[in-house]
Amino acid sequence: MILGILVLGPALAADSIPEAAVDGQIYRPPIGAQATLWADDSAVGQGALAGASVGWVHEPVVWVWEDTGERVPLVGDAVGIDVLGGYSFWRIRAAVDVPVYPVASSSAGEGGAGLGDIAVDLKGMILDKKTAPLGLAIAVRADLPTASTAAPLAADGFAWEATVIADKQLGPVLLAANIGTRGMPAVEVSNLSVSDQLAWRVGGAFDPGATWGVSLDLAGYAAWADLGNPAGAPAEAMLGGFYRLGDSLKLAAGYGHGISTGIGASNGRAVLSVGWQQAPAKEQPRPVAVVTPEPKPEAKPAPKPEPVVQKPVPPPVVSPPPAPVPTAQSPVVVSGTRILTYQRIAFDGATLRPEGAAQVDQLARYLIARPEIESVRIEGHTDGRGDPSDELALAGTRAGVVLERLVAAGLDRGRFYAAGYGGMRPADPSGTEAARVVNERIDFVVTRWAEGFEPK
Repeated sequence: MILGILVLGPALAADSIPEAAVDGQIYRPPIGAQATLWADDSAVGQGALAGASVGWVHEPVVWVWEDTGERVPLVGDAVGIDVLGGYSFWRIRAAVDVPVYPVASSSAGEGGAGLGDIAVDLKGMILDKKTAPLGLAIAVRADLPTASTAAPLAADGFAWEATVIADKQLGPVLLAANIGTRGMPAVEVSNLSVSDQLAWRVGGAFDPGATWGVSLDLAGYAAWADLGNPAGAPAEAMLGGFYRLGDSLKLAAGYGHGISTGIGASNGRAVLSVGWQQAPAKEQPRPVAVVTPEPKPEAKPAPKPEPVVQKPVPPPVVSPPPAPVPTAQSPVVVSGTRILTYQRIAFDGATLRPEGAAQVDQLARYLIARPEIESVRIEGHTDGRGDPSDELALAGTRAGVVLERLVAAGLDRGRFYAAGYGGMRPADPSGTEAARVVNERIDFVVTRWAEGFEPK
């Protein structure tokens, strides 16, 4: 496949290749992306972040003489290193991308090693996908005219890009889409007018919540002034994978190949990156977000003193029976003061997933048949990954959703109250991805039994 092509007509001298002051580097590493290697997502972490990306690209810009069909790679092979750094606070992330090209070979002239265009990148999150139907953010990027490379791997002047980012978490699958516009200096090269462009990126990642995942990205540009010209519409696909080392460090690698004949679409691209994000600080417990107040137990008369009698010799100590465990046949059981369900109550954001709703309905049927359980506290817990205030609110909202479904099933609202604890009470404090899955849960605690009833 011949990609990144500009066709030169016979009117040009056969022994002369005109200078092409175009940006043939269409790939830029996403800063702080959760799982994709090209498309941005709406997430904004908290604190400092840093990273580095090393990439190799083969023949992103190729001249083809129309009369002879001869191909001349204006950029044969190039190796680029992007050094990334930034800081996130509240819902805003500011970052800098410094690209360097230690190797840039060409069959049309001397090598083009040097500095690329330093970029300043700003992203603001509008909707958090954990609490909204989808995530939404706006990103603005400015490419400063700092390039010293002689190869066409940077814009011939100041360039910028404004993009709308939308993403959705569907269980272990993350989907992201970016669309916007890129402004750049107008350049006329042979059969193409290179100027402002439509910018688009889409990506999907499978992240099962462990330490690894895989991704697929499609990305490209199209010149607004020359939309019908395939030379101005580069597009490329990239398959990748990532591996997390704890809460802060992530390694990623990918391979891409052009799927169009536009300038910048490569005949092969490989990327290896490492990213570091400051881990969220462990917060101290604080008052929880209570959705409904806890009912006060009725006052009971003090028991009468029993006459002192000679206690019999205690029987031999017998080991207690094992704690009950829910099964598919008995999906709800009581263990001590805990009510356990066979499967966890699963949510998408603040919305019950179908399997989560089925578990709540089974719990409702169980409680209807157990009137001796007079009061239950519904506790919402999150995985501790997001902003503590947002997670506290999300946990209280989820607990309230479960309460309303139980009431809708016919249970008395006075038997329940709901509270959100956010990430303050992890069931597994190890901080691994597997632990985060366990920590995002709904717990049910019996706070009062019927008078005279003795739970086993």
